[in-house]
Amino acid sequence: MSDLAYEVLRLLDAAERDPGVIRDRNMTDRIRRMARRSFDGAFVALQAPMAPESWEALAVLPSAKEETPTTLLEFPEPVEVVGFYMAVRPAATPLAGQFFPTTDDVQVSVQIDRKVSIATLNDARTSSAGTTPFVTSGAMSILAPRMIGICIDTPKPALGFKFRWKAGPNIWPDSICTATVFARYLRQSER
Repeated sequence: MSDLAYEVLRLLDAAERDPGVIRDRNMTDRIRRMARRSFDGAFVALQAPMAPESWEALAVLPSAKEETPTTLLEFPEPVEVVGFYMAVRPAATPLAGQFFPTTDDVQVSVQIDRKVSIATLNDARTSSAGTTPFVTSGAMSILAPRMIGICIDTPKPALGFKFRWKAGPNIWPDSICTATVFARYLRQSER
């Protein structure tokens, strides 16, 4: 049992004996601080995302261009995104001796409902050129291992994906960039 769970149970036991104990500011402040620092539930066994739905955004990133236009995935109702899988492959068969990019060579920017970027959900900022924050697409994959839980409870949510070359244009051949989204529709009680 975690320290936080122990303290909450201890508070509940004390409150059953004396309901006034819930007003003990020292005890409630200590539990509040523990809850804010708690990693309870922050780790999951990486097996497969619990998501019955999968969608994929696809864009061609030309060698000579810096980035792609935004590709939108629009959902018919509120969703919870639980993971991503990013992929990059050449748009044509590479020539003999020609290298091809991986997800570590392409960055992605993800917008939620055309305004909030996943790269800035925690107010983290990058000093990259331009105003749209990007992250290396390989870092967004659930194979990283990284599971996410982003609830988008607007009536018709949308995710926008924009890809760009990490090292700039004219290094890699034209490539197909995809972002597969693993999600589930939110039940009415979760909205």
